[in-house]
Amino acid sequence: MPQYDDKQDKARKQYEQSIHDINTDDVKDAYTRASRRISDFGSDIPGTLVEIWEDIKLMTSMIKDYYNGTYRQVPWSTIAATAAAILYFVNPLDIIPDFIPIIGYIDDLAVFAVALKFIGKDLDKYSAWREEQQETEIRNSDVEDADFENVD
Repeated sequence: MPQYDDKQDKARKQYEQSIHDINTDDVKDAYTRASRRISDFGSDIPGTLVEIWEDIKLMTSMIKDYYNGTYRQVPWSTIAATAAAILYFVNPLDIIPDFIPIIGYIDDLAVFAVALKFIGKDLDKYSAWREEQQETEIRNSDVEDADFENVD
């Protein structure tokens, strides 16, 4: 499939160039548009993206938490690379338009593969932080919900 290899290379180059142009408004836009796209797919995830779907959702969550200020233990370059990958993904008319059956997400997959190589360690750290936050919330809600006996 040399034609698709060329398109994947073009998508990778377009993605790498776009990282340098990302600003905080783009980060917010990436989160908003990705959340909508994820919701639109529901459980009907494009086959090409199934293997990295959880990573896409995690990346979306990371830029949301960064933008909201709840998670800042990540370099701007990671946020910019993540936002650029997501903005590429949410653009339906990218190098290979997403509406083309079967192959429409091949270029998106290539972009995410490059992004995950670049941000993988930071995404893992974010995932661990997020799990810790969720565990803390569960522990705190258990304490708040506990019934205390009245001891006289």
